[in-house]
Amino acid sequence: MAFLLTKKPTFPTLKAGKPELREACLRMADLGDRLVARAREAGALRQDAAGADIFALMNAAAWISEHMSKEQADRLVNLTMNGLLAPTIN
Repeated sequence: MAFLLTKKPTFPTLKAGKPELREACLRMADLGDRLVARAREAGALRQDAAGADIFALMNAAAWISEHMSKEQADRLVNLTMNGLLAPTIN
């Protein structure tokens, strides 16, 4: 999310005029980064996954759920989750 706030010109509301929204988004991004870091430390999430990745994928999942069948959306979310989870050692 922090990337979106600093790099994407498509979010003018976050860049100007709404400081409370910007602050809320920055807090949410910080919390997401900390949650992802804890999941990586616990071995539950791939080491190369970042908070910004999770937020982007959540947005994609929301879009998918509105534009595709439930079965297709479930399949794509499952594929994504399987790619994010840390590999298990047998």
